Parts: sequence; structure tokens; C-alpha cells
Amino acid sequence: PSPPSEVWALVSDAARLPEWDPTLETVTADGELWVGTAHTTRPDGKPLRLRADTARQIVERISAADHHVEWRFTFPDAPGANQRSVIVTLEEAAGGSQVTVDFAWIRGSGPRGLRRVVAPLARLVARPVVGIALWFQVVNLASGISRAMR
Repeated sequence: PSPPSEVWALVSDAARLPEWDPTLETVTADGELWVGTAHTTRPDGKPLRLRADTARQIVERISAADHHVEWRFTFPDAPGANQRSVIVTLEEAAGGSQVTVDFAWIRGSGPRGLRRVVAPLARLVARPVVGIALWFQVVNLASGISRAMR
């Protein structure tokens, strides 16, 4: 229900990412880089199981213009890990803003090993599961933006 200018102020500012991205607890400036940290506890106080090499993320704003922003998240402690790309596009709509969220995992450059042998079969089996996982992540991000604007 918010105008595009207010939503833009939320989604285009790295410091405000934790307000709508449920994977981030904090984002702070470290020189010219933005560094995000993952949540270590659930809202009820129970600890989350988290790999140590994915606790930190480098946050980069790839582009930001005309109500379209792209964020890239990389794991500096896990150089072979996949990167996340989140693109948020805003349009004016009746009574507020229309928000479109695009999400992608960008393959890491880590060792492939056995993946080459089982890749065709694994892709066939994993494709629906990966699609559902990506859908959940997009819904989480879009819901986070909506919640933050209420």
C-alpha cells in the first residue's frame, strides 16, 4: 500500500536489507564493501544450525536505476559457494506499488568432481525441487518487503 518512493527507499539501501531479507541479521559498511551477517538464532531464541563459512556475505548493489535494483550476495569464506542474485522492480499501482522480485542462484566455481557423471540424472530429478525452493525464497523476500512497509 506504500508509494513507490517509500518502497524504493527500503529496497535500494543496503543498510535496510535486514528489514526485508529474512536471511540477514545485519548489514554494515566495511570500507567500500557491505558485509551481511546471517541470523544465528530463531525468533524464539533457539540456535540455528549454520555452516561457519556461510555466516558472512558480501553485499553488492549491481545496479539501481528507475525503480529497479539488483543485489548480489557472495560468501567470502566459501569461495566455491553459489551466489544469490535478487532483483526488485517497482511500478506504481492503484493505491500503492506493484513489487516484482526475481531471484537466482549463480553457480559457484568450486570443484565439480562427481557432478559431471551424475549431472544429467541429478538435474532431471532435482529440477522440481530446486524450482520449489526458489519459489519459497522469492515469496519470503516479497513478504518481507510487504511486512516492512506496513
